[in-house]
Amino acid sequence: MLLVMNGARPLAWASPVDGEPPATVYRYSGPIDLPDSRPRLSAWFVPADLKACLIDQWPRDLTLAAEVDSFGPGGRSAWVRAGSNDGVGVGDTWWLRIGGQPVARLETRLVDSAVSFCTVVPLVSGPPLRPAARVTLWPSPGAARLGMAVTAVVYIESGTSDPLVWVAAPPPIDTPPEPHLDFFREGRFVAHGIVEHQDDRFWYVRLVRPGPEAPVSPTTTRPAEAGTAVLPVVPTPAPTAPTDSAPPDGLPVRVGDDARIRTQADVDALRFIARVFEVTSGWALINAGETDGITVDRPAVAYRGAAPLGSARVTRVQRSYSVVTLESSAAGHAERGREAAALQVGDYLRFVPPPPAAAPVATVDAVIGGDLFTATVTGPSVPLQTPLLVQSGGRTVGLAIAVVREGGQVGGFAVRASLAVPLAPGLVLARPGESDPAPR
Repeated sequence: MLLVMNGARPLAWASPVDGEPPATVYRYSGPIDLPDSRPRLSAWFVPADLKACLIDQWPRDLTLAAEVDSFGPGGRSAWVRAGSNDGVGVGDTWWLRIGGQPVARLETRLVDSAVSFCTVVPLVSGPPLRPAARVTLWPSPGAARLGMAVTAVVYIESGTSDPLVWVAAPPPIDTPPEPHLDFFREGRFVAHGIVEHQDDRFWYVRLVRPGPEAPVSPTTTRPAEAGTAVLPVVPTPAPTAPTDSAPPDGLPVRVGDDARIRTQADVDALRFIARVFEVTSGWALINAGETDGITVDRPAVAYRGAAPLGSARVTRVQRSYSVVTLESSAAGHAERGREAAALQVGDYLRFVPPPPAAAPVATVDAVIGGDLFTATVTGPSVPLQTPLLVQSGGRTVGLAIAVVREGGQVGGFAVRASLAVPLAPGLVLARPGESDPAPR
């Protein structure tokens, strides 16, 4: 593809057509608006395998999306419009979510340059499988690179006081013997749980309740044999939240909530967040223990929201939880005296410093054709021809590349497969820093 520019303003994409060698002819569709009497035209070659070239730099929380071209008889197979040019390989997994609820996973068997053939594994009874459905690579390229993993709630058992939460079994990932999961809704933490048993389609999670109901040691059962799970009988998912998404028995989780898995790579690097789930006079319980590499006297920093509370120390360790105390208050909290010295349910601890945040460098002014943009420079420098994050409210929602800078503006394009929301004026371009926003 060729990107045609007028100074820092993108004009159109041009596609190659048959021509006499050695020349290559490119053609664009529709008119090109040239308001300047003396246009400063340039053209930039964008290779077909650009996304494959960007895979190793893909942000960890950013998905890579594609459309289903068609489903085979009975919905047992599918062709996906993404291939080796997009960084897809045999063995990769896609998942289809409707209203947040996982309804099927697609396992890649054959790959061409622009298309993949997949087998379909349903996660609900009678999943609605239609051409043009949007699927995302699972795990995302950045999460796979870092050994991280996310799943989501498929079903919640009802009729018991302490129901199991069913989450989609993720693609193969190394975890401690009792995997911990943090549940999120729209980026906000809502609950924590421990996997009791699992099969080839689902992990069955028991929530760790705050306060007196919090277990001293989680009860675990022997994993179920692969393939024994019965698909949940749920209403056909709708484009909005599933009709059974209201949690039973006042549970904090709902169908469609994300579940962040504490992987072995997270444990080895101590990069996970341990949350306070119970407090008493002078100490608190956190949801991390021996299986998470926690030891007595392990130092940490306690946080409430985005603000550090001070230094904390582990005083006792059990298999899946630890006792911690807050030893000193951070600047800005010392004046609050005894209030600052007490941890609360919902506070969290980090055992290693958080990764650096992304640095904003420009703000999108105009969008052409859905993926081309001009942006006003707001930072000291904007890296050209290298990946930038597209952010909305501090959350990464896409990947972009600026190709030209002219005066106080830059022009370039967003990678369509990366966009979680439509490209729009007001979105921020930022230099990557493997951003890890503070939990809410």
